Amino acid sequence: MEGKLFLGQYLMWVMILLGQLHGYKSCVEKERNALFEIKKYVIARSKEGLSDYVLPTWTNDTKSDCCRWEGVKCNRTSGRVTEIAFGSQVFITGTGSPLNLSLLHPFEDVQSIDVSGLGFAQFNGFFDDVEGYRSLRRLTNLEILDLSSNQFNNSIFPFLNAATSLTTLFLRNNYMGGPLPVNELRDLKNLELLDLSNNRYNGSIPVQELSALSNLKALDLSGNEFSGSMELQGICQLKNMQELDLSGNKFVGRFPTCLTSLTELRVLDLSSNHMTGKLKVFEFGSTSNSLKVEYESSWKPKFKLRVIALRLEPLWMDDFGPDTHITIKFATKHRYDSYMGGNLRLLFGMDLSENELSGEIPGELGGLQELQSLNLSHNKLSGVIPESFKGLKNVESLDLSFNRLQGRIPPQLLDMSSLSTFNVSFNNLSGVIPQGKQFNTIDNTSYLGNPLLCGQPTNRNCSSSSSVHESDNGVKDDDESTIDMVSFYWSFGAAYVTVLLGIFASLSFDSPWSRFWFYIVEVFIHKVRNLLW
Repeated sequence: MEGKLFLGQYLMWVMILLGQLHGYKSCVEKERNALFEIKKYVIARSKEGLSDYVLPTWTNDTKSDCCRWEGVKCNRTSGRVTEIAFGSQVFITGTGSPLNLSLLHPFEDVQSIDVSGLGFAQFNGFFDDVEGYRSLRRLTNLEILDLSSNQFNNSIFPFLNAATSLTTLFLRNNYMGGPLPVNELRDLKNLELLDLSNNRYNGSIPVQELSALSNLKALDLSGNEFSGSMELQGICQLKNMQELDLSGNKFVGRFPTCLTSLTELRVLDLSSNHMTGKLKVFEFGSTSNSLKVEYESSWKPKFKLRVIALRLEPLWMDDFGPDTHITIKFATKHRYDSYMGGNLRLLFGMDLSENELSGEIPGELGGLQELQSLNLSHNKLSGVIPESFKGLKNVESLDLSFNRLQGRIPPQLLDMSSLSTFNVSFNNLSGVIPQGKQFNTIDNTSYLGNPLLCGQPTNRNCSSSSSVHESDNGVKDDDESTIDMVSFYWSFGAAYVTVLLGIFASLSFDSPWSRFWFYIVEVFIHKVRNLLW
């Protein structure tokens, strides 16, 4: 009995294994044929002389397994195609030929389609627009659709609205413009990510229509021409929102305080607009390692930001208030490196460049032990470079250029063992540049605009003692030189008055010397009178 049971289990596992191997080795024939038809379509539109380089693994060999073709992934068990991605491996002329959606009919299990950067200008059905609408509707498992960097306009929205299973839709870098017709996507109730960045949309954001996409977690409308005030009440109703990018538009007015109701918000980018108001405080608490941002007394944010980009907005470090707290994980200008959880000690990078930050650099920044990138360039920061930066042992990039920093470069920075990029150019720094370790790899361009800096790699020679004296006492020396000039002026004035008083006193006595001087004066007056008359 036990032998029969063992044999049955053995045969079952063999059948499962054979099924998996079969699914891995071969794809469904009709899908393989459909893929090859797509290749013919792409070759017909490729640049002359480059057709041989278009999808070379997509061959018309019946023994060729399409699941092994470039950009194609299949279900290991069924062999059905689940992902199609052309990526950058296809050369397209951008002739504007329509994409025939009927070519996608066989891919009933496809979950992701990436046709970004292929130069498509429009969708077209097998017979007409109605058939095209049905074509996308048949892809009931399609969740991710990337149509970025093509030539699509707003006319594709009705087709997209048919793909009700979509959770992710990329439409960035197309030719879409005018008012945003988001109402034509009203049936995409499962949509979680919508990227419409770098198009030509203008006017105000249709926030009420966007609120119908209740599952939306990420919205990118950056790089458009939206204008007016940031009236975002509809967006603020999207309680699942985690990432919101409205940068690079023409918004005016104050910060939309309704965003404080988005308790799940992790990424917020409002940079490169024309917002007004004053972000008064960036405070780094040394005990709690929390970053505090004070906007106005009425702003009580509840969200837990991990990334915030505020570049090109006026910010000041002038008033450290205790009221408002925001935990920020990672702030950067050009990229998002980490979404780690926890408090500010896990901050990986911070970029507050190109603002109007003033005051001294908080020494508490040196307590951010996991920091890897810090950019405070192009501000109005003054004072000295904090010696506490020696605690930033994981920092790989430190940019303090184009500020008003003075004093020496602390030799304690040699303890920043991971430092590979360092820039303090165009400040008022002085003294000897630290030598040794990672500082031996930093070139002269990192120190330009600091005429009082000396040592390698600059061409200015100086002794350590005189340079340190110059950097530490530079301000004092300036003050002393100012005091010497004041003393000189006082001394000169006193001497001048003393001489005059002496002359008047000597002339007041009756003496041959005084009579001689009065005679000379009388003769001089007489001659002048004769000349005039």
